[in-house]
Amino acid sequence: MTSSPAVPPSPSAGASISGIVHALRLLLAKAPQGLRQPNHSAVPYRSGRTLWATPPEADIYLPEGPGPHPSVVLVHGGGFLIGGRAMKPAVFLATQLVNSGFIVYAPSYRQVFRGGRLDEMVQDIEDAVTWWLDHRGEYGSGQQPCSLLAKSAGAPITLLAAQRFPPDTFERFISIFGIYDLRPPPGLLSRWMARLLLKTHPKTATHKDPPLARSPLGGPPESMPLLLLHGTADRMVPYEQAQRFYERRKEQGARVRLITYEDAEHSWFSDPDLPVCQRSVQDIVDVLKNVG
Repeated sequence: MTSSPAVPPSPSAGASISGIVHALRLLLAKAPQGLRQPNHSAVPYRSGRTLWATPPEADIYLPEGPGPHPSVVLVHGGGFLIGGRAMKPAVFLATQLVNSGFIVYAPSYRQVFRGGRLDEMVQDIEDAVTWWLDHRGEYGSGQQPCSLLAKSAGAPITLLAAQRFPPDTFERFISIFGIYDLRPPPGLLSRWMARLLLKTHPKTATHKDPPLARSPLGGPPESMPLLLLHGTADRMVPYEQAQRFYERRKEQGARVRLITYEDAEHSWFSDPDLPVCQRSVQDIVDVLKNVG
């Protein structure tokens, strides 16, 4: 008789106040010179919108030179609450990818206070990626490979959306300081946030599945290669999330690699002068170009 896989322990810690302050301080620092502007801004990926919700739109960045070019779908983070495709870290990363010869498709999605919970977030990214796969030829990508790259809270949303596509749709998935376990760590604030995100309040619950079953950690392995990037000093998304997700996927036979950055905090793309920012950009580009 085959035994069921052991249930991973719940997260022991979540975002700390000091980690939040550190991330905000980096975000508010002066933007670097040379950031690219999108070639096409606010391109709708679905018709219709709710007045107060985040509009279903994306920005498209095009590299110089003749195509066809491979593309990267870049999904921003923001703790399920804030953030956007036009914020400094997303634009910086888009600039680095475009300068390396990739088309970048950067969609927005509804967040907790802008018309969305987890279900809506995943649906938005599914719709956005579907639109891009259908229209990428119009922007010089043709049938070149398409990879997914997501940061922080964008990682679980994009991982869950990717499960809805046929195998081998995507070249690879790159997750940067991602969240993989949606079970709340100890604390009233974490439990409140989980109820908002997952709609698990006893009076308004729309799901009977427990949070682990709705998390990437509790789901099936991806068909594409996975690259996980995480820092050991992350006070927003503890490094143990990456370790446990990596170990779970290895047990499931997935093609997964974890790059660990010693003493690196969260949100390092907010400060391009950080050595970890420069190293991770090179690691990402090398993997996308199949040289790393």
